[in-house]
Amino acid sequence: MKKTLSYLIIILVISSCSRKINPTTAYSELKVNEVKKDNLILTELELNNPIKAELKIEDNVMSNDSVLSYYHEYKYTPNKTKNYSVEIFSLCNCFGFKKYIFNPNIKILDKNNNEIKNKIETISYDYQKGPISFNKKWTFESVKNEPLTIIIYSENNKLGEPIHKFEAYTTSFAAGMIIPIVAPITIKSSLVGKYYIELTESTVPNNDLKSRS
Repeated sequence: MKKTLSYLIIILVISSCSRKINPTTAYSELKVNEVKKDNLILTELELNNPIKAELKIEDNVMSNDSVLSYYHEYKYTPNKTKNYSVEIFSLCNCFGFKKYIFNPNIKILDKNNNEIKNKIETISYDYQKGPISFNKKWTFESVKNEPLTIIIYSENNKLGEPIHKFEAYTTSFAAGMIIPIVAPITIKSSLVGKYYIELTESTVPNNDLKSRS
């Protein structure tokens, strides 16, 4: 029993040392400090080559129906006319008691900054990229040699609210017995965080994509 208490104390100490951004407080500051920054980095995407990045409070700000979000921009020029998929793996900041993850969304623009229609293909949670991640995949149609811009941003409509719940299982040893422990875990919505972005050729037929537009 003493060993169990010792482990719990260690976990509590480590967890209390984990400083995190309060989403609602950060958003209120974001509204006050809405400034278009000049140093926007444009990253070129390659097919089947995931890129790891992080939305930070130092990033540029965009507005979506009056809701502000930090965002990143990526470039890609297709070498063929067909459907493509872009998938975002938003990684949980799960260290400590408070656990956060941002809800990813995208906009796709053509060379004239007109928005290209896209359709959500899958939404899931898994551990492909290490910690638990919130994954979304979109499908869109592009034209050969026509450059496009993919904008990644966080959905900030429900910051600080639960976005995913699951149960963590572990065991403890006390009084000569192995005791199973079930801990309910709640992950809340944030406006920043680490993520992977991956661009692939889609398996969705052109006609199917048009019919869902």
